[in-house]
Amino acid sequence: MLKLIQLEFKKVRFSGYIRGIIIANVLIALFVTGITFLEQLEGIYAFQTYEEAFSLINVLVQVTFVVFAAVLIARLVIEEYKHKTITVMFSYPIQRKKLFAAKLIIVFFFTFVTILLSNAFVTTAFFFLSEHFSLVPDQLSHYLLIDHAKSLLISTATSSGISLAPVYFGMLKKSVPTTIVSGLLLIAIVTSNNNGFSLSSITIIPVTLACIGILLAYLTFRNIEEADVL
Repeated sequence: MLKLIQLEFKKVRFSGYIRGIIIANVLIALFVTGITFLEQLEGIYAFQTYEEAFSLINVLVQVTFVVFAAVLIARLVIEEYKHKTITVMFSYPIQRKKLFAAKLIIVFFFTFVTILLSNAFVTTAFFFLSEHFSLVPDQLSHYLLIDHAKSLLISTATSSGISLAPVYFGMLKKSVPTTIVSGLLLIAIVTSNNNGFSLSSITIIPVTLACIGILLAYLTFRNIEEADVL
């Protein structure tokens, strides 16, 4: 399985994704600090606490990189089915399930790592700017950092699980747009905020959706050994 993952990893040109990740992180950081500066010009604070700022950053990062994951699924799975190139891989003496699983493992860990690192980068950048320009009228305590780190690990893991669900919807019609749009809709529902209430604040909901995402991914390839890829 490890060799399969390595082979699939080499097939994807991650240099382009890395550039996209860097650009996305810079844009998120500029957006959050930008609205903070604009609000401050009017004499008010966009965020009363660092918890509020970190929460917004986490939502923006999750939405961005679940969409990235959907694009990666489209590249690794949907396009290969659509253009019939998957038949070449299936002609090798390798179980189809293992090949499919290798692709989804890459997507899961790609999402997990990018969300985690991007959160670390953007929150750190925002904190230093805030300390320099007094953007938040609050002190960052180590208790808040610990709580944020715990919740971040949970939300990152659940987002990574949710990121696998688009493969199910994309495979229904072998459609790249469906794959990407379904990923965007799923994470948008989880992270949406209504008067301070978000589904992601109830831990069991994103955890359940992550489990459903993994289950949908499994259902996509459970009968792949007998399925006609053409």
